[in-house]
Amino acid sequence: MKLTGGFALPGLSTRWISLVLLALLLAAGCGKAGGLLPVTGTVKYKDGSPLAFEAGSVIFRSADGTTNASGAVQPDGSFTMMTKKPGDGVKPGQYKVAVQLWKNYANLTPAVASKYRDLATSGLEANVDASHTHFDFTIEK
Repeated sequence: MKLTGGFALPGLSTRWISLVLLALLLAAGCGKAGGLLPVTGTVKYKDGSPLAFEAGSVIFRSADGTTNASGAVQPDGSFTMMTKKPGDGVKPGQYKVAVQLWKNYANLTPAVASKYRDLATSGLEANVDASHTHFDFTIEK
């Protein structure tokens, strides 16, 4: 078979090359856009009591500080992370995590210990990869 540019690939049929190109295109199209992985999780109090808050979110910041993601905490403590749009997920990598729960959001009355609201002091981390996309965080009030 002769390809453009005047070189030939002996023994390769047009059909074979078409199948290889199709496989490559399909492989490139697999997965979430931008390499994002769907990430979910829960937040629970250490003492087992139900979460008591008006509004809240979980914040992920990459170790290099270039990527941020967040997820609204639902009344049952569950969350789904987003980077640019709801539910789009998180890039694989190592993240520092903060949990911001508010008893009264308008007055910024916290529902969790102050250390959890700050990425530098929470002590919470998430290592996101294809095998680790669900995280359960246990916090103090």
